[in-house]
Formats: sequence, C-alpha cells, structure tokens
Amino acid sequence: MSAKKPPSFGTFEKSNQTLDKRHYPKVEGGSGFKVIKVDFEKASKDDKIDFREDGIYYTDEEGIKRKGYMFIKEAWYTFEGKKQKLPKFHLVECETIKDFIKNGRFKYRFEWSNSNVNDIIDKGDNHKKHPDQVLPLCTYCSKQIADSVPTTEAFFESLNETERQTTDIEVDLFGYTKDWEAISRKYKEGVNYTCETCQRQPKSDMDSRYWHTHHKDSDKLNNEASNLACLCIECHSKVDESHGDNFKGSASLVAFLKKYKPTP
Repeated sequence: MSAKKPPSFGTFEKSNQTLDKRHYPKVEGGSGFKVIKVDFEKASKDDKIDFREDGIYYTDEEGIKRKGYMFIKEAWYTFEGKKQKLPKFHLVECETIKDFIKNGRFKYRFEWSNSNVNDIIDKGDNHKKHPDQVLPLCTYCSKQIADSVPTTEAFFESLNETERQTTDIEVDLFGYTKDWEAISRKYKEGVNYTCETCQRQPKSDMDSRYWHTHHKDSDKLNNEASNLACLCIECHSKVDESHGDNFKGSASLVAFLKKYKPTP
C-alpha cells in the first residue's frame, strides 16, 4: 500500500470520492482492510485489551484479536496561540501507559486504533478537529521495541495481510457498506422519519429525501442501530465543522430551508 502524504496540522480536508483519500478500508479482490477505532478505556474495562510485546491487541465483536495502538484523541495541543507537537501513539505498555494504569484512571481520552491516520481534537483551539493525522511513536515505546515503527502510517504498512484482511465487508466508492441504502431506509422508517435533533418530519413523501441517516462515530462501517441517527438535512449540516463544509452551497439544503423554517 503506497504511502500517503498527510495534511498539515490545523488544516481540513474536503470530502473526497475515493476510498484512498477518505482512508476507508480498501477493497482488493473482493475483500477489504478493516480499520477499527474504539474507546480504549471502555475496551479495557470490558477486558478486550491485551498488551503484548509487539503491540496492543483488541478483541473485536467477532472474537478476533487485532493488533493496534493507543493515543490520546482530545487534549491541549495548542495554548497561548502556539501550536504544539502532535500527540504520540503507544504500541506497548510503556512507562507513560503504566503510569495511567497505576493511577487507576485515565486523565485523558485514549482511543485504540489500527488505522494509518486518526482525527485529533485540540482543546487549546476551541476543540477544533484536525482529521487524518499521521502520529509519531512514543519515545518510551520505541526503546522497548526492537523493530519499532516511527509513525502510525508505518505501523499500518507493517501489518501483514492476515492482520488487515476481513472477508465479509464490501464498501462502495464513498466508503459505505453495499447494503447501506437498505439499512438507512429501514432505520428512518423505524423512527417515522423524525429528526432526532429538532423532531421535524417530512410534509410529503417527496420531502423524505431531506432526511438522512447519520453515523454518530463517523465510522461508515458501523451500522449498529445505536450508532445511527435520523437527521433532517439542516441538523445534519450542523453536526460539526466538517459536515458544515460538506453541505456548504448545497442546493438541497437551500430548498429545504425555503420550505421548512430553520431551527432557532
């Protein structure tokens, strides 16, 4: 898999229509690479985390142990107008991680991931989201691992085919599973096409096109009902800055706002 040049810290990348630029699992020969991102603290409490010499393993819902790493998703990366270094990722139970575990609590929100890039949130810049960042390896971890990898992208490249391959996931050009349209429609019908933010409903069957199914954790492969939300196009555009950029200049949003009064 060829290396990809990451966007600079502090910039946003527009939605692209290729899986490569969106960093969704690649489809090769009918099978794909399964990228997983989970709440580390929750996974740890559920006994799904296993520290090993070559990585931090997570047991997924299928009972498969997958090698990955952990990093702090949200912290003070900028303060007093100065940009700090990107957060580092951890591959083993290094001194930093032992310290957190010893204290019996996690002062920051760690996440487990096996992706080449990750989104980070900067508390020092009004919780601004910086997507698709390649993170550097923790210094303590690098001292413990003989064949350490310097970045998350290098880690991803080091995974063998067995560790990355999954058999049943097929995705389309936009990163959605092939059965997404049916899943989306069924979910919206289940909540009577009621926006779960503003409670508005379509005034006609034709207007139902303005109601979308949103992935709460931004993972288009996670189609569990608990991860979905029915949102009108206006509320969908207000989910975060990235969604706002995606809907900017949308003719559908303009048409919707002409017919339905904007929410306060």
